[in-house]
Amino acid sequence: MSKRNLDQDVDEGGEVEVNGNGNGGGGVDGQDVALDISEIHVLEKFTQANGGNRYKRTKRERIEVEDNDEDEEEEDGMDTLAPALAGIIEKIELTNFMCHDHFEVEFGPQINFIIGHNGSGKSAILTAISVGLGAKANETNRGSSLKSLIKNGSSSGRISITIKNEGPSSYKREIFGKKIIIQRILKREGTNNYYIKSETGKTVSNKKTDLDSILSRFSITVNNPMAVLTQDDAKSFLATASDREKYKFFMAGTKTDDTINNYSMTEEEVEKVKEKLLELKEEIGELKADDQKAKSIYDKYQASEHYQEMKNLIEGKYLWVQVVENEEKIKATNDKIQQFKEEIQAAQNHIENNKIEIKNCEEKKTKITEDFANHNNEVTVLEGQRMEIRDQLSKAAANLKAMENEKKLIEVDMKKNDEKITKFKEDAKVEQTRIDKINGGSHEELEKQKNEISAESSLTEVKAKNIRNEKEVYKEEAATRIVEIREQIETEKAKEINITNRLRSIQSSKAKELDAYGHQIYNILDAVERDPGFKSKPIGPLGRYISIKQGEEKWSQLLEATLKSALEAFVVDNSHDFNRLSTLFRRHKHTANIVIRKSEIFDYSQKSASADFKRVMDVLEISNKYVECILVDMCRVNRILLIEDRSKAESIARSNNRNVHSILVPFDFRSGNSIRINQYGGLQEELIRVRIKEKKIQQEDDEKIKAFDRELKALVNKQSQYDRHIFEINNKLAESANTGHLESLKEQIETLTQQNMVNRQTIEEANFENQKHYLEYQKLDESFAEINRKIQKLKNSNDKVNNKLTEYQSLIDTKINEINHYNKSINKRNVLIEKCEQYIEGTSTEIGKLIANAEDHCSREDADLKEEDTLDTIRKQRERISQEVAQIEQELGMSSEEIINRMQIARLKFNQAKEKISQASILQNNLRQSLTDRLTTFLEVRDNLCIKVNESFQSSLQLRNFTGKIEFDHKEQRLKMLVSTKDGAELRSVESFSGGEKSFAQIALLLAIWQQMNTKIRGLDEFDVFMDQINRRLCLKLILQKLRGYASKSQTIFITPLDIAGLDGVDQGDVHIHRIVDPRRSVNSNNP
Repeated sequence: MSKRNLDQDVDEGGEVEVNGNGNGGGGVDGQDVALDISEIHVLEKFTQANGGNRYKRTKRERIEVEDNDEDEEEEDGMDTLAPALAGIIEKIELTNFMCHDHFEVEFGPQINFIIGHNGSGKSAILTAISVGLGAKANETNRGSSLKSLIKNGSSSGRISITIKNEGPSSYKREIFGKKIIIQRILKREGTNNYYIKSETGKTVSNKKTDLDSILSRFSITVNNPMAVLTQDDAKSFLATASDREKYKFFMAGTKTDDTINNYSMTEEEVEKVKEKLLELKEEIGELKADDQKAKSIYDKYQASEHYQEMKNLIEGKYLWVQVVENEEKIKATNDKIQQFKEEIQAAQNHIENNKIEIKNCEEKKTKITEDFANHNNEVTVLEGQRMEIRDQLSKAAANLKAMENEKKLIEVDMKKNDEKITKFKEDAKVEQTRIDKINGGSHEELEKQKNEISAESSLTEVKAKNIRNEKEVYKEEAATRIVEIREQIETEKAKEINITNRLRSIQSSKAKELDAYGHQIYNILDAVERDPGFKSKPIGPLGRYISIKQGEEKWSQLLEATLKSALEAFVVDNSHDFNRLSTLFRRHKHTANIVIRKSEIFDYSQKSASADFKRVMDVLEISNKYVECILVDMCRVNRILLIEDRSKAESIARSNNRNVHSILVPFDFRSGNSIRINQYGGLQEELIRVRIKEKKIQQEDDEKIKAFDRELKALVNKQSQYDRHIFEINNKLAESANTGHLESLKEQIETLTQQNMVNRQTIEEANFENQKHYLEYQKLDESFAEINRKIQKLKNSNDKVNNKLTEYQSLIDTKINEINHYNKSINKRNVLIEKCEQYIEGTSTEIGKLIANAEDHCSREDADLKEEDTLDTIRKQRERISQEVAQIEQELGMSSEEIINRMQIARLKFNQAKEKISQASILQNNLRQSLTDRLTTFLEVRDNLCIKVNESFQSSLQLRNFTGKIEFDHKEQRLKMLVSTKDGAELRSVESFSGGEKSFAQIALLLAIWQQMNTKIRGLDEFDVFMDQINRRLCLKLILQKLRGYASKSQTIFITPLDIAGLDGVDQGDVHIHRIVDPRRSVNSNNP
C-alpha cells in the first residue's frame, strides 16, 4: 500500500463503539445490531401446552381443515380412491431366506391379506420387505444380524422386490421404465450387496444412497415402527402397550419425535453462535487500542517525509534500471530464437529430401516384394504337389513291399511242394518198377510222354495268361495316350480360337485395334504420350502398323502365330528409353518385348527371296517403312515363303536357295496348322496336325491288340491239342496192369505240380505288377526330384530378392535414422525456442511487475536515467539515503516498513472484527427468529395433528356406537384412550375393557395414526390373534372401511393365520388374498 493510500485509510478509519447491555447488543460504525441472548428451550415449549380446550376445534376451524383436505385432493389431479401408479410393491421373490427355499408372491395395489398356518413363513414376508428396502436385522426383531436370516444350509440368500413406477409420481422413468427391481443379496461371508435394476433387468446402481432416494420419492418408510408392525410390535401396540408406549408409537409414527430432535439441534447451534459473538466483543476493545497506538506512531513517522520522497525516487530509479537491463536481455534472446528457426528450416529440408528417397526405395521394394510373394505362392503350390507325390510314393512303396511279402510266402509254399513232389516221385519210381516188371516197361514210356506233354501244356497256359495281361496293360496305356492327344486337340482348338479372335479384333475397326494387346495397352500408350522423359518416343506395338492385304485373309492365322511376339513388341533407339519404357510396363503390369534398334531405313531387296514366290511381306500391308525394316530384321518377312503345295515346298527347300529362310505350308487354313521347311532340306514339325496323330495312334493300338488276339488264339489251339494227346495216353495207361497206388502218387505229384505252376504264374504276374508299380514309383520319384529342384531354384531366387529387400530396407533405415536425427535436432531447437519464449514471457512479466513497482515510486521520465546510471551507482545512493532514514527510525524504535506494516495489520484486524460481529449478530438473530417461528408453527401443526387423530379415532368408534376421545399429555408423554360403550355412560380407560373391546379400540387408534402418516406402504403382522370371531369381524370391517376412505393412495399388507373368507368387504376388487403353503423345513432349521 502506498503512503497516500495509507494516509487516506487512517483518516477515514472512524471510531468503533462497542457497547454491552442487558440484551447483548453492540454498535459497529454507529449502527447498533440488537442481539437477543435469551434462551428458547424447545422441549420446554413443546410440553407447555397440554390437553384441555386446546384440542377442541371450533366449527369454523373444522370447515377450514375440511376445505384444505379437499384442496389437497384436487391438487392430486386424479381419483383419490384409485390405486397408486407408483411406489407400491407388485411382487416379492425370496430365495434361501429364513424358512423359504424359493417363494414368490404378487401383491394387489391396495389391500392385501397373507394367510398361512403358524410356521408357514408368512411373517418372513414383512421381514423381507423391511430388509430388502434397507432395514437392519435388529430393526425387524427377527435376528441380530443379516446372516441369521439366511436359510440353514445355504451360503447366501436373495430378496427381490418389484416396485411399480408409472404416472406423474414415477422416479426416473426414462432410466428404469415402468418397474424398479430392488435386489439385496445376503451372504454368510463377505459383504451384502444391493442391485437396483430397470424394468429390463439391467443393473442401474449398487448404491444405498440411490435406494434412499427412491424410497424418499415414494414416501416408503420401512424404519418407521408404525409403518410396518412386526409380530412383536403388533403385540406390544395392540395388547400390552402402556400410555407412555402408545405416546412413543404416536410420536414415532407421525415423525414428531424426529422434528423435536431437529429443533433441539438447531437451538444448540444458535447458542454456539451467541457464545462466539460474546467472545468477539471482548476481543474488539483490544484491537481498537492497538489501532490507535499504531496511528500515533505513524503520525511521528510522517515527519521524515522529505527523506522518504528521496528514498522513493531512488527506489524508482533502481527498478527502472532493472527494466532497461531486462529489455536488452529480451532483444538478445529474440536473436537466438531467429537463429534456431533458420536451423530448423534447414533440417526440415533435409527431412523432405530423405522422405523422397525413402519413397523411391519403398516403390522398388514393393515391386520386389510382389515378385517375392509370387515366388512364395509358387513354392506353396509346389510344396503341396510335393506332399501329394510324397504320399503317393509312400503308398507305392507300401504296395511293393506287400507284394514282395506275398511273393515270399508263395515261394515258401512252392519249396514245400517241391520237397513233397521229390518224395512222391521216388515212391512212384519204386511203384513203376514193380509194375514194369509186370507190363514189360511200356507204361513208363507212356508216363514220360504224358509228363512232357503236360509240361508243354502248362507252359502254353502261362504264356496265354501273360499275353492276356500284356493286352490289358497295353489297352490301358493306349487309352491314356488317346486322352492326352484329345487334350492336345482341345488346347490347339483354344489357340485357334484365340488367334482368330485376335485377328478379327485387329481387323474389325480402328477404335478396337488395340484390344488384342491387352487391357493395359491404352494406359501404356497414354503414359508414353504424356511422359516428357523419353529422348525419342517409342514405337509400338508394331501390330498397329500391320494389316493383311485384301484377298489374303486365309494366311492370317498362320502369320499371327508366326509373328505373334513381333506384333506385340515396342521399339526404342537407346538404352535410356528402354529402361524408362520397362518401368512403365512394370507399373502397369504389361508384358511385351522391347527392341533397341537405331532409327534407320535400308534397302533389303538384294537379300530377299525371289518375287516369283509369295513371301510373307507380300501379303502384309505395312504403313510405316521403319516398322517394315524392323520386321525384315526381326522376322525375315522378306525371306519366308508362303506355298500351299507341300511337295513343291519340299522341293524348293532342298534347292538350297540362300535367300529363302523358311517356307510356311498350311494344312488347314481354318486351324492354321503348318509345316515349316528350312533351307537345309530337313523337315521341321512346327504345328503337327493333332487329329492325324490321334488317328494314327489309334490304328497302331488296334493293330497291336489284334496281334495279341492272334497269338492268344494260336496258344489256345495248341493247348487243345495237348489236352487231346494227354487224354489218349491216359486211356492207354488205363488198359495196363493195376496201377492204383501209382496213379494216386502221380495224382498227388500232378496236384502239387499244378499248384506250383499256379504259384509260378502268380509270381510272374506279381513280378509284372511289381515292374509296373516300380515304373510308377520311379516316375513319381523323378517328379518328386523335379519339384524339389524347382522349389530350391525358387528359394535361391527368393534369397537374392531377400538380399535386395534387405539392401533397400537398410537404405530406408539409414534415411529414417537421419530423419530421426533431424527431428531430434528440430525438437531440441523447439525446446530451446520454447525456453527462450518462456524466458521472454517470464522476463516480460518481470518487467511488467518492475514497471508497476517503479511507477509506484516515479515515472520513467521522472527517473531521468543517464548512461552512467547502473545498479551499483543507484545501490550506493540508496544505501546513503537508507542510512539517513535509519537514523530517524532509530529514534522511533522501528523501521518505516515496520511502521506501515503495523498500521495496516492493526487496521485490518480491527475492520475484520467489526465485520465478524456484524455478521454474527445478524446470523444469530435470524436463526433465533426462524427457530421461534418454526417452533410456533410446529406446535400448531402438532395440535392440529392431535385433533385429526382424535376425530379419526372417534369416527372409528361410531362403527360400534361407542363414544370416546384421546387425551394427549405432552409433558408426561402419555396417550390415554377413554371410551364409553353405552350412550350417556362415563368415559373410562380402555384398559378396563374386555379383550375384544380393547382390541377394537387399539385398532381404531392405529388406523387414526395411519391416516396421518405419509407412507406409501404399511404392514401389520397377526393383528387378530387376540380377538374372538365377532370382534375380529368388526375390526376387519373397520379396517376395510377406513383404508378405503384414506385420501392418500397407499398399499397395506396384513399377516394373519386365520381365514378371512366370507367376511364382509373382502370380496371387492381392491382386496387381494394370498394363501401360503407350508414350506419344506430341515430338521435343524431355526428360521421361522
